[in-house]
Amino acid sequence: DVVVPRPAPEDFKERVEIQTVAQGVSRPREVDIFSRHVAGSAKLAEGGFCSALVEAAPWLTRPQASAIFRGVCDGMSCTEVAPAEFLQIVAACGKGDRVAAEFADMCVESFRRLAAR
Repeated sequence: DVVVPRPAPEDFKERVEIQTVAQGVSRPREVDIFSRHVAGSAKLAEGGFCSALVEAAPWLTRPQASAIFRGVCDGMSCTEVAPAEFLQIVAACGKGDRVAAEFADMCVESFRRLAAR
């Protein structure tokens, strides 16, 4: 068996920063949050995604973050969220509940009710 060593966190963080800057996104705080919550791969599974999103966008609740994760992953047929998508989601959620609800693939009223949970 060949064991591939996982990159050191700083190494990973630097690669994420390079990738996101290349895509026109410069959000060093959110890159740092992403890199602290990533586990095992270069993407965020639901638990890490929800923790990272609530940290990056503290006005969101964990149930709202979970709904966003499910909406994004269902729409993209994936099980994890890549750095660039995470940064785009954080930026979009900063525009308000209506945009965040679109990521969750639900009406804004239902999305807002998740905040009470």
